[in-house]
Amino acid sequence: MKLSNEKLIEIINYSILPDKDFQEALDIVRKNSSGKIWLIGGFLYKNLAHSLYGSKKSTKDFDLIVEKANSKLFLPENWIEKENHFSSPKFISREKQIDFIPLSNIYYIKTKSLVPCINNFLEGGGLNIHCLAYDILEKEILGDIGIRALEQRIISVYNLEMLEYGAKIYGKTLNEIIKTKAEELGFESQLI
Repeated sequence: MKLSNEKLIEIINYSILPDKDFQEALDIVRKNSSGKIWLIGGFLYKNLAHSLYGSKKSTKDFDLIVEKANSKLFLPENWIEKENHFSSPKFISREKQIDFIPLSNIYYIKTKSLVPCINNFLEGGGLNIHCLAYDILEKEILGDIGIRALEQRIISVYNLEMLEYGAKIYGKTLNEIIKTKAEELGFESQLI
């Protein structure tokens, strides 16, 4: 199935953005940052896959990249701040989680001494499906590699070095990560 940007934006507008928990997360992120915000990760690609193919929907776990984080972070009552696996803030409240990721703190960008920009984030996706982002301000979907993963319904390695780093952090083999992600989405896997 060929996916147009218009089709993906339509799904995002009607199935992802209206989610009340996402709107709460976005409000918290907006209050703690300036500049652009990009939605990435499972909430984006799992809900796109759900709308397209009926796979399992993702809720209550939001990954948002911010152009610039405020120097002091403020959270609403009943939210706490921790640190995620990649040394960025993680906001938690009961069953909801927000990975609050400053663009300049993305592991791939930092270790490669790259300019902090969304295209450099997309180049660092361990799996092809990780190479996907939605620009909240511009209302556009980014990441041809991630879009192709959705079209073809195949999970494969995109950036081996980053996938190896992720496998080490999570204590899994590369093929376990590939297979698990493919099963979550009801996609095929290209194991290595």
